[in-house]
Amino acid sequence: MPDFGPLKGGSQIILKGSNFKPFETGHDIDNSNDTFCIFGPLGKKPAKVYSSTEARCMSPPNNVNPPLTSV
Repeated sequence: MPDFGPLKGGSQIILKGSNFKPFETGHDIDNSNDTFCIFGPLGKKPAKVYSSTEARCMSPPNNVNPPLTSV
């Protein structure tokens, strides 16, 4: 969420799901920096993993002409 935002980008996107952080704390494996939001032709942006069920990222500017309208 949200399902829409300004064309200039900069909206915080909240992803809800499961297994965003599948490894227990204290292990040598940490996938927190390997999670991304993909915005089709606008590319991908890094996501910050907050818990096993939530990650967040910022939307990029929509510089495609004509502008994309679906999320």
